[in-house]
Amino acid sequence: MGMEALAQAPICLDSPDEPVGSNPPPFPPAPVRKTAEPTLDLFARGTDNQLYHRWWKSGSPWTQWQSLRGELASGAGVASHNNGVLHLGVLGPDRRIHDRSFVNDGMLAGGWSNWKPLGSGEFSSAPSPVSWGTDHFAMYAKGADNRIRQNRYTFGVGWSDWQLFPGDTQTFTSAPAAVAYAPERLHVFVKGTDDRIYERHTLPAGGWSAWAALGTRTFHSGPGAVSWGEQHLEVFAVDLADRKVWHTWYRFGVGWSDWVTFDGAQTFTEAPAAGTHGLEKLNLFALGTDGRIWERYHLGGGQWSPWASTGTQQFTSAPASASWSNR
Repeated sequence: MGMEALAQAPICLDSPDEPVGSNPPPFPPAPVRKTAEPTLDLFARGTDNQLYHRWWKSGSPWTQWQSLRGELASGAGVASHNNGVLHLGVLGPDRRIHDRSFVNDGMLAGGWSNWKPLGSGEFSSAPSPVSWGTDHFAMYAKGADNRIRQNRYTFGVGWSDWQLFPGDTQTFTSAPAAVAYAPERLHVFVKGTDDRIYERHTLPAGGWSAWAALGTRTFHSGPGAVSWGEQHLEVFAVDLADRKVWHTWYRFGVGWSDWVTFDGAQTFTEAPAAGTHGLEKLNLFALGTDGRIWERYHLGGGQWSPWASTGTQQFTSAPASASWSNR
């Protein structure tokens, strides 16, 4: 994407709407990373309700957790709509969705923008940002009426404002998770009032499918979702009975697998998050019942590393992860 198009992106530096809540920055300096390097970012809300951030790049260890300040009513949602660009959304104490962006390598002013409210609607969940190309970006969130709303951004046009799916009256109990595996191939997942995970997706002819349950298994948490290629989707959630992370995956032309549990004794509480920085390069994060964030990663061939703690710091939200290097 050229500089002219980038200047139209949903980025607002030094906005007068900063901050969310009562904790203004100073913002930390921009991480030193080359835009083309394989990289992952991880976010979660701390016990002080501030947003914390750490990141990894290929060949280096994870950084320490660093506060991005703010006074948050939820964890974050994060997505990348261009190499070197991250876009965050959170639920503020005013019950509105707020967003901010990070731009790497000197594009625009670089670094973090300020928080800016995204419309005036009130919500009851963190948002889920998603991008299906450099010219399209969207956020999904559960409204105060527990129905899912979407807000789409088109470069050169702007935000659509928050809208319900046409004719949708179904209510839900978790934040949604949105993911795209190809242009206009968009899936949204959320936990229903019956504790099952529901899904709807865009249709080739336009419009959306109806909500449909992914099996009969019931869950404690909402879903997390990720795509690591145009032929592959994965959904993760914490089981209602055993509090372990289970997952199901979709392969184009094959369909959805059964739900399968991850091994290990660790138990979890909030929706897991997955980040991918390359084909079959998948890292999974989840908030443990001990308040710590745990991680495991895909080894290839369907094999995974064991769960390992990311440290002793305590958190109060589901984690969020994204890569700007795997568009």
